[in-house]
Amino acid sequence: MSKALTVILERDDGEFWGRIEAPDFLHVTQGATVAIVTKNLRDLVADSLEHELKDKPEWQGVTADTIQFDYVYDLQSFFERFKELKMTAIAERAGLNKNLLHQYVAGHKHPSEQQAKKIENAVHALAEELRKVILA
Repeated sequence: MSKALTVILERDDGEFWGRIEAPDFLHVTQGATVAIVTKNLRDLVADSLEHELKDKPEWQGVTADTIQFDYVYDLQSFFERFKELKMTAIAERAGLNKNLLHQYVAGHKHPSEQQAKKIENAVHALAEELRKVILA
């Protein structure tokens, strides 16, 4: 039986921070890369499945290997994780001032939900365009 858990990723002090907030637990860890954070969280969940969650019906049949992680990034962690993306190009696609996006990524300002959605939509549109690329 598989289960999807949301991992909230943030960036601070040169590290990625990840957390899973579930009804039965809260796991938080850090690491130099998203892969390290993912491994740490998978280990924490595995430990919970063996101990605190073993008698809870909603977790029966779930193993650490069958858990799927869905990632939610703050802007700092997103642009650090996907360094290939240029902030100025994403700002242009989103119709935002490039300096404003830089301030969001630096943590000096925080985007509204509407601004964050514009950035997300621009990234998704780019991803769709890239999926259609054929190289010769």
